Amino acid sequence: MTVCIAAVCNAENDKNKVVLCRDWRGEIQGVGSSDNNEKIRWIGKGWVALLAGSDPRADELCTRYENHIKKTPFTEENIVEEARHVFHEYKKALTDSHFSTKYGFPYSFVVNYGKEKFGEAFVSDCLDEAAGIIVGVELIIVGFVDVMDYATMKPWRAPMVVLVSENTDGDVISLENEFAAIGSAVNTARTMLFLREQDSTDSLMETIYAVYEAKTLSETVPGIGESYSIDVMDEDGNMMNLTDEGAKRCKALFARFGPREKTKKTERWFEMKDSYLESYEDVPPNEKG
Repeated sequence: MTVCIAAVCNAENDKNKVVLCRDWRGEIQGVGSSDNNEKIRWIGKGWVALLAGSDPRADELCTRYENHIKKTPFTEENIVEEARHVFHEYKKALTDSHFSTKYGFPYSFVVNYGKEKFGEAFVSDCLDEAAGIIVGVELIIVGFVDVMDYATMKPWRAPMVVLVSENTDGDVISLENEFAAIGSAVNTARTMLFLREQDSTDSLMETIYAVYEAKTLSETVPGIGESYSIDVMDEDGNMMNLTDEGAKRCKALFARFGPREKTKKTERWFEMKDSYLESYEDVPPNEKG
């Protein structure tokens, strides 16, 4: 159970920064949960990944990204394609491992020789089986790349937020311009960020609060822990942590601007009166749906 969020903002001197947030809740099957699960990993100079899903596979996938970036650094032009390549190579390895363990030969053997050796029915069953294999990991990869501003003809450092997730209707890889969220509370987090109209032109403090608010409301989803970390990454890959004073300020802002629970004092606003509803038979025929 996880929620991780990354949001781009406009800090001082029109330089972008990325605000990163994650909870610390970790589940140990058959044992329980604890708030000491680190969900961020450096995968290269100036690149980090927020993690959700199976811990062992998340570590394996991050290692693959780390090794790949060493050989093929991310750029504006290649980042989506290279991120896609690494993911599919890992999924292919998992699929081959599954078939090698179960049948004694990799999935590639099924594709190349399965029909000849075992018949169409077996190959059809294997195709269905392979289609059901998932990586079970989500990542948000964050870093900066050099981009040319053709209006000024000067280079600048552009933030890159890459969403890696099988839980989307489209491609497993997407480049997000404003923010991204992963984990079991993704819908709550995204809803709040959309509600706040979070934008890459928002200030640093506005963005920190928006991310804090999204994380806080995500705690309504079962399994999301109260413990959290908020970090800020700049264009040089430097990271800063939200201090206790910063967290206190976010809490004060939430008390002032965040959604509020119903109390005895607010119950009178929800008093139901007979005049608020009418019988369907009383509605004029031309107004009925």
